[in-house]
Amino acid sequence: MAHEKGDAEYVERTHNVSRFCVEHPQIAWVLLIGALLWGIFGYLSMPQRKDPDIAVRQAVALVPWPGASAERIEQLVTKKIEARMAENGHVLKIESTSRTGIAIVNVELDEKVEDTRKQFDDIALRFEAIRDLPEGAGPITFIRDFGDTSLRSPMDAVVLKRRIELGSLVGAGAVGFVVADIRSVKAVFGVPDMVVAGLRLGQPLAVTTAALPDEMVNGRITAIAPSADPASRVFDVEVTIDNRSGRLRPGMIGGVLVGGGASPRVQAVLPLSAVVRPAAGADGYAVFVVEEQGGRPTARLRRVKLGDAVGNRIAVTDGVRTGERVIVAGAALTTDGEAVQIVP
Repeated sequence: MAHEKGDAEYVERTHNVSRFCVEHPQIAWVLLIGALLWGIFGYLSMPQRKDPDIAVRQAVALVPWPGASAERIEQLVTKKIEARMAENGHVLKIESTSRTGIAIVNVELDEKVEDTRKQFDDIALRFEAIRDLPEGAGPITFIRDFGDTSLRSPMDAVVLKRRIELGSLVGAGAVGFVVADIRSVKAVFGVPDMVVAGLRLGQPLAVTTAALPDEMVNGRITAIAPSADPASRVFDVEVTIDNRSGRLRPGMIGGVLVGGGASPRVQAVLPLSAVVRPAAGADGYAVFVVEEQGGRPTARLRRVKLGDAVGNRIAVTDGVRTGERVIVAGAALTTDGEAVQIVP
């Protein structure tokens, strides 16, 4: 009984929020509803932007000059832009970059300047007074409003490469994305001189791809290189293919059917190092063929007729049969009838 009496006295003496809400439910409900209404009012009346206003003190001037070298742009464009910027007494720092085809000049105003827009307007007016830019250079684009920026593609295209990420800090002229219109794609391949002579602009060609082996698409030649590649000695040919279906993708590997489909004549092909002159001052060409004499391999000079050259190899149209052994290393130092050693 003593224990029960002690608990009753403890409850009688204890006063807290929970007991108040239980003993006065009407007042508790009024307070709760009032708190909810105050919270809703505070949320709706909260300012949309809490960040402090920060004056932009940096701007950039862009001056394109297509085709001009970085050195010419530095001397004839960049220095003039820097001089005009420096005429404003509130400029703190000027930095410039001269690239092929464009001049980029950054300007930063002093921290004490409060009305930055007024100073930027002054610099823009000084740019308008420039009348001696080289022919083809300009116009001067003065960008003073830096902030969140969106990039828009100039055409309906797919993104091939992404070079920046969301929130990245990039400078003027930086490439953000590489896009391409793949409604038409181009196939580029190389052909030797014996084949390029039979090709013409607008000629239709059939193209196959490894990804779609059972599907053949048609294209037309839109470009033929006027000169051969100095390393491979082949001519680049470009075929444009209608790809409105989107099945072909940039970077696919394919094959092109060139010619009327006739089987080519089989010819022996030798390295150019195997071809020599028959004798001093003699016309024509020859090679050394290895024949067995007395059980020993012997070099025999044989005149040949040459065909077309492809790279560092040349076709032999007459004088050598397929399967015969020909000296390809040291032929210029070999004499007719000399015993030779075959190195596998």
